[in-house]
Amino acid sequence: MMFFSKKNNENHGSLIMNKIFQKMYEFSEKDNAYIIKLSLNSYLDMFNRIDNNPISKKDLNQSVVSYIEDCSEDISLDKNIILDIRIKKDIYSSDLETRARHGLMNYFEYMQEYHKMIMKKKVRTSLLFIILFIILATLSYSIDSFAINSFSIDSKSIMFRTFKQGISIGSWVFLWEAIVGMTIKYKPSRIFYLFYKRLKNAKVIFHNASHYPRLSQNRNLSLPFNRQIRKR
Repeated sequence: MMFFSKKNNENHGSLIMNKIFQKMYEFSEKDNAYIIKLSLNSYLDMFNRIDNNPISKKDLNQSVVSYIEDCSEDISLDKNIILDIRIKKDIYSSDLETRARHGLMNYFEYMQEYHKMIMKKKVRTSLLFIILFIILATLSYSIDSFAINSFSIDSKSIMFRTFKQGISIGSWVFLWEAIVGMTIKYKPSRIFYLFYKRLKNAKVIFHNASHYPRLSQNRNLSLPFNRQIRKR
C-alpha cells in the first residue's frame, strides 16, 4: 500500500509541475516541446558586442545563453525545447540569422562534447581504480606466502600484519572510489550531457517584422510573443 501511495504522490507531483511549466512556457503538443521565447532588438544582440572579431568569429552574448540555459533547466529532460526568437527592429537578414543559429548550435554542441569528455574521463579513472583494487586485493591475499618464502619474514609480526592490513584497506578504498566515480560522480556529467544535447537539437524559430517565422528545420509554426530576456 505504501508503494502505491508513493507512486500516486509522485504522479500527482509530476502533473502539478507540468501545469506550472505550461503557465510559464507555451507547450507544443505536436513537438512534445516547451517553447522558450526571446525578444531581441537586433540580430547583433545574440553576440557579444565587446568582441571586436567579425560576426563569424564573435562569441555569443552570455546573457542570451544564460537565459536559455536557465529556462531549459526548469524543463524536464523528457520534453523537447523550441527556441522562439523575435528580432524586433532589424529587417530580415538570411546571413545574420544563419550565423546566429550556427553560433547557438555550435556553443551547445561544444558544451555537449565537453561533458561527454568528462564522462569518459570519469569512466577511465574508475577503471583504473578497479585495476588497482584487483592488484592490491590479490597482493593482500598472497603476500603471506610470498613474504615467508622469499624473505623469511614472520607473517605474525605486528609490522607485517599492519602492512598487510594497509594494503587490504587501500584496495577497498580504490574499489569504493571506482563505485562512486561510476555512480554519484558520473550522474551529474551525464545530466549536463543530455541537457546540452537537447539544446543542440532544439528547433530554432526566428521572427521579425519584415518576414514570416523561419525554422531551423523546414516546418511552419507561428507563435505569439510575450516574454523578453530577463535582466541579470
